[in-house]
Amino acid sequence: MALFRLRQSARFLGTFLFLVCLTAHMGYAQQKDVVPSNQQWIQYYNQTKLSKQWTWMTDGGFRWRDQMRHPAQYVVRTGLGYRLHENIRVAAGMAHLGSYTNDRLRRIEWRPYQEIQSSHTYGRIDVVHRFRAEQRFLKTLALAEAPATHSFNHRLRYRLMVTVPLLKLSARRPYPKLVLDVGDELFINLGRNIVYTVFDQNRLLIGPTLQLHENLDLALTYNHQFASTTTPGRYNRDGILWLGVRHKLDLTR
Repeated sequence: MALFRLRQSARFLGTFLFLVCLTAHMGYAQQKDVVPSNQQWIQYYNQTKLSKQWTWMTDGGFRWRDQMRHPAQYVVRTGLGYRLHENIRVAAGMAHLGSYTNDRLRRIEWRPYQEIQSSHTYGRIDVVHRFRAEQRFLKTLALAEAPATHSFNHRLRYRLMVTVPLLKLSARRPYPKLVLDVGDELFINLGRNIVYTVFDQNRLLIGPTLQLHENLDLALTYNHQFASTTTPGRYNRDGILWLGVRHKLDLTR
């Protein structure tokens, strides 16, 4: 059974990587202009176990661009997860975001979401698949020369994360230890008004995570993000340094 599941995962991974490469190739084939930039993100993640099945999940963070000289975005998100099986969790919640242009808050967003996550271990390697659906309610704030505008679209996300152990830093204790996270996340927009941005973005993720304790991790991730814009043939390519603090609490103990 384990071998069958491993083969299934391998076939699925191969198909996914093929689609990612095809999407990226199509994007580059159509592009006329790619704008490079850099961003710096910091984010705190909390998972609080309420019962054997229920988990309360909250995260919040801030993002800058150009070596932290300019604000880019803030994000706050919360939701509830329910464990259907030892390896499968479903969740739903709400996110609130604000995006900046020229150092001014220019757009706010309310984003309900639903997701399913599947986790598996193959030997010492952990593999996590996450499918997320989002409903994006966006408001562009009014300026002196332009009124406020509203828009809405659906977005689908698929993320694959693989965690590989690297090094134990204590000979006597299981923690702290160092692992390597490698993954990819693909974003697809859906909606009547979506014309040039069906492919929204792709994130290639890699970086070390220091697991200080079973309930506390520090992750430093490099995110190579390639994203479409509303201008045909124009794309953004961002090199992002992402610092994440992951914290777990267990109220059932």
